[in-house]
Amino acid sequence: DSGGPMVCSKKLVGVLSFGVRYCDGNRPSVYSRVSAYLDWIKEKMNKRNKKNKKNKREKKRKNNKKEKKITKIRKIEFVT
Repeated sequence: DSGGPMVCSKKLVGVLSFGVRYCDGNRPSVYSRVSAYLDWIKEKMNKRNKKNKKNKREKKRKNNKKEKKITKIRKIEFVT
């Protein structure tokens, strides 16, 4: 299984690249060092965060429009 974490002092230091199916202590597993990819990880996370913020703003704007429509309908109902 690939992608499993290697954690040291509650910090992610590696991600499993490949290894034997069951760790028996006699054969090594190969990990990728997270710090070697830190700039790339941060870049991807920043892009994702910006996209999420944009999506939240759009969703909020759409919800506000729906609320305005509902408010208008309520006003019409009360008037008639």
